[in-house]
Amino acid sequence: MSESNTRHDEQAIDPASVSATETFAPQDTQQPAPDHAVRRSLPDRFLDDITGDVRTEALVDAYLDLQAQLAELPLREIPKSPDDYEIEVRTDLFASDAEVNRKLHEAGFDQNQAQLVYDLAASHLLPMVAEVASTYEAEGQIAKLKQDFGGDEQWQEVSRQMQTWGKRHLPAEAFGILATTREGVLAMHKMMAGGEPALLGNAGEDRAAPTEAELKQMMRDPRYWRDQDAALVERVREGFRQIYDN
Repeated sequence: MSESNTRHDEQAIDPASVSATETFAPQDTQQPAPDHAVRRSLPDRFLDDITGDVRTEALVDAYLDLQAQLAELPLREIPKSPDDYEIEVRTDLFASDAEVNRKLHEAGFDQNQAQLVYDLAASHLLPMVAEVASTYEAEGQIAKLKQDFGGDEQWQEVSRQMQTWGKRHLPAEAFGILATTREGVLAMHKMMAGGEPALLGNAGEDRAAPTEAELKQMMRDPRYWRDQDAALVERVREGFRQIYDN
C-alpha cells in the first residue's frame, strides 16, 4: 500500500475531526405520539378535552369496572359429559336422548339450557306432531272411504249428500263426531240410506244413550283428546256412566 493512501485513511478516521458534542450527544428517546387513527377509535371520554391525548387513567378505570361487572355474572356450569345432564321430561311421548344430549354438550349448553330445549319440544313440537298425525290419519281414512264407495267421484257425491242430510237431521255435535272417523261416516251413511231415527231428534226431546262404540268414536275426535272440549268430555263421561250404572 502506498504512503499517500495510508495518510488518506488516517485522515478519514482522525478522532480529532469529531467533536465531543457529536460523539456523546444524547439520543432522542421521546416516544412518538399516538396514531391519529387510534385516537379516532376511542370514545371522547377517553381523550383529553384540550390536548386530545389519551386519558390512560380513564381507560384503566373502565377496564376495572368491566372486570367487576363480569365477576358478578352467574357462572355457567357445563357438565363434564353429556351423561351428566339431569333432564326432566314432562311427557310420556319421548325421553332424554343420548345423541341429542351429546350435540347439546358439544355446543356448550349448560344444564338450564339443555332442559329448556326439552321443555320447548314438549310445549311446542308435540302439538304440531299431534296435528300432523291427525291430518295423516284423516287422509288415510278418506282414502279408505273412497275405496268403500267405489272411487273418488262416487265419494265426493256421497260426501256432499251426507253433509246435507247430516246437517239437516243430526245435532251439530253428533254430526261433527261422526264425520271425523271412517266408522262414523259409514254409520251415518247407513242411517241416511235406511232412514233410521238413531241419534235424531229435536231440541228438548230425550235421545237414546250412545253405545260404547259411539263413545269410543267420540274419544277419537281431536276435540276430545287434543282440545279437551268440555261439552264433549262431559258427554263421554255421562255416556259411560249410563252404560255401566245400568
